[in-house]
Amino acid sequence: MRSLVAEDDYVQRRLLARHVRPFGVVDAVENGELALEACRSALAAGKPYELVLLDICMPGLDGVAALGHWREEEAEAGLSPGQGSTIIMTTSVDVSETIIASFRRQCDAYLVKPVLRFDLIRQLRELGLVE
Repeated sequence: MRSLVAEDDYVQRRLLARHVRPFGVVDAVENGELALEACRSALAAGKPYELVLLDICMPGLDGVAALGHWREEEAEAGLSPGQGSTIIMTTSVDVSETIIASFRRQCDAYLVKPVLRFDLIRQLRELGLVE
């Protein structure tokens, strides 16, 4: 599984990458702009990310906005809803408006930080990404 972790906090970024590394290649970036660059590069190479862990609260382009742009990039590449990356939003702010905004922009799941390995693996199983 090819994964991308977009998280502005260095420790959280490393921790999330460590959680998904047993399942394949992991790239990690620190903001929404770099996440979109990674998306575009992956789509252009014909190797889209299967999993994206996207922090909601990042400086510059936040995760909710990045999610919307990500789905637009996938649509422009000819991917229909459900054919693109599985995107799990992560945040330390458990606010219903943020959750609703994320699902409106087609996230697949939502986890509150600190994201425990057990919870992430359970979510990956529920989404059919791992056994």
